[in-house]
Amino acid sequence: MKKIILFKCILFCIMYFNIKDESTDLPYLEPRCPATDALIQTTSKDKAELLRKLNELVQDAYPYDIYSEWEVQEAIPLRSLIGVPYDEAYFMMAQRLCNKRVADNSWLIKVQFPKLLPSASASAGIMFVTKDKQNGWYVWYTYR
Repeated sequence: MKKIILFKCILFCIMYFNIKDESTDLPYLEPRCPATDALIQTTSKDKAELLRKLNELVQDAYPYDIYSEWEVQEAIPLRSLIGVPYDEAYFMMAQRLCNKRVADNSWLIKVQFPKLLPSASASAGIMFVTKDKQNGWYVWYTYR
């Protein structure tokens, strides 16, 4: 009987600490709206530069081991989604979180985390990224 109780206690502790570790909040779940006067307007011509920078940005936005493997599914300027059914919601979301100027100068980055597959929702990551004069490219919001 003592062995069973001890086993249950150990199992509970292992489960508790694993759940606690995995439920740690991501750093950009609350928007960090950029200063609009420093924003740099980017175009689709800047996509290659942004994709190179994603190695740093994804690690910054998703700093835990479970997110160490990732694949870019999409990288697109938010303003290009205006008028696109369903996807326009991302532009509207950015506009509500900050303002229209920030939304106009931000990119939508969709990433997938293979370690979290086959769960479609858990393995998907959404980032809003922008570029400004002081910081270059940076994440200002993530949506799990």
